[in-house]
Amino acid sequence: MSEQEIVSYLKNHLHELIPGIHATKEEVSLPLGKLVDIHARDRKGRDVFVEFKPEFKIRDIGRIIDYSSAVANSETKNPRLILLGFRASPEVRKALRRLAVEFVPLSSLEVPKEILGQWTAKLQFERERNLPPEEAKLVSYLQSREAALVAVQDLARYLNVSRNYASQLAVRLSRRGWLDRIAAGRYLYIPIEHGYEQRFPPMSPFVAGSGLVEPYYFGFGTANSYYGFTPQSRSTFYIATTLRKEPIAWRGISYRFVHLGLHQFFGFRLVLRDGRKVQMSVPEKTIVDSIHRPNFSGGMPEIVQVIVRSSGKIDQSRMVRFGISMRSKSLVQRLGYLLEILSTEGLLSFDSRLRSRLEDSIGSSPVHLGSVAKYGSKGHYNSAWRIYRNIPMSDLLGEVRVR
Repeated sequence: MSEQEIVSYLKNHLHELIPGIHATKEEVSLPLGKLVDIHARDRKGRDVFVEFKPEFKIRDIGRIIDYSSAVANSETKNPRLILLGFRASPEVRKALRRLAVEFVPLSSLEVPKEILGQWTAKLQFERERNLPPEEAKLVSYLQSREAALVAVQDLARYLNVSRNYASQLAVRLSRRGWLDRIAAGRYLYIPIEHGYEQRFPPMSPFVAGSGLVEPYYFGFGTANSYYGFTPQSRSTFYIATTLRKEPIAWRGISYRFVHLGLHQFFGFRLVLRDGRKVQMSVPEKTIVDSIHRPNFSGGMPEIVQVIVRSSGKIDQSRMVRFGISMRSKSLVQRLGYLLEILSTEGLLSFDSRLRSRLEDSIGSSPVHLGSVAKYGSKGHYNSAWRIYRNIPMSDLLGEVRVR
């Protein structure tokens, strides 16, 4: 299918694909001798100029600026320029924002799947035809196995080449828009049928993060948000692992790796995120981990809210068992104390048999409920749990009491 045939389809169905915009039969000549693929009008009567191109790359920015200037200098009132295509590179999108030019990826429109499939197949054929043989072979391989995460060593193994050479190929494919680097030797594959941003929706950091370390699971504040136990949405994703690893940043997202001992690395399962299976701590382990390392879950007051919100949705017996299995006396003391005060406040129930199990596992040394660096060392002492509540009750229970 030729580009002209695609433009013809878009023009005939524009009002269905972009509600509120109707193509006209008028041929409009813009200043500087520019011609656009489609002339349309929106609900406000403004002229809308639509230009189609399969891909918008850095080298197209000059051409886009010319179109933007021509539209701005046309005799129409408050005109709009919309670019339609399969994809636009991040650099192009940044330039478009400065120019106030809209880019609409075809994958976001209601184009029938069979028609979109024909278009993407044609475009993929053209793109692969323009790739060197080894790069084309890699793209076909990745497309056939529907890969999301790509490791350089896997590419080297598939092509039977050195890791260094495979790394060079990955860099070239990244520059061509086929791969997106997330860490040293780790990439995400970008299928042709998706525009760049559509391939990686807002929750895609789960997919990217799942390829950064082994073993792993998403936990702490990230899992609390996933289960809806906290309304907080963070740009930092917390990944539990038995390895020690420095933080990694990718596309504005920060990955923080939390080291756990082998005996603490349990209580996770596979969940589906963005069409891929990733490992997430189960709800009960999420709460236990949060109490164990509160600085990765927003602090103790937020963890109190998490416990209350999760009440009735988790197996309290399982949570207690997980808490004891962590082999941390201070964790058991904090868990037992929090469950008791929330029970006293009437915010949840606390089975006496579970209370006894926790009491049998507490340590002999007193601990502080909150960070001493933040809240100080003074506070009410609870002899049953051997814990200093150094967090004011108004801070600890303020939000849940309001609820």
